[in-house]
Amino acid sequence: IDEMEKNELAGMGERDRMEFYVSKFITAVENKSYEEAYEMLYEDFRANYFPTLAKFEEYAKNKFPSMFSLEHTNFERNGDIYVLWVTMTNPLGSKDSGIEMNFIVKENALNDFVMSFSVI
Repeated sequence: IDEMEKNELAGMGERDRMEFYVSKFITAVENKSYEEAYEMLYEDFRANYFPTLAKFEEYAKNKFPSMFSLEHTNFERNGDIYVLWVTMTNPLGSKDSGIEMNFIVKENALNDFVMSFSVI
């Protein structure tokens, strides 16, 4: 992470930071940078749902639209855990092409985070 991004993150409120982290994950998936996205996932979550990068890649290709926009519909903090309710829609898809997902983010420090999501 460069200094500019770190300063930008430091100036954000916690909800904006969490949305930034989720967007970073989604962007990695959208760009087919599966390894980068996989590294952002919480270790136990990966072990339970995607024991290998190949399993995650297969899931991402099948479940995430190839292009999507995010709408953050709700946000909660529980200690150092943040839960974001997100609707992902394909801007070119039908009106009801949205997928509702929860993302759970744990921030250790600025831009040092792990996450999981509701597996659908």
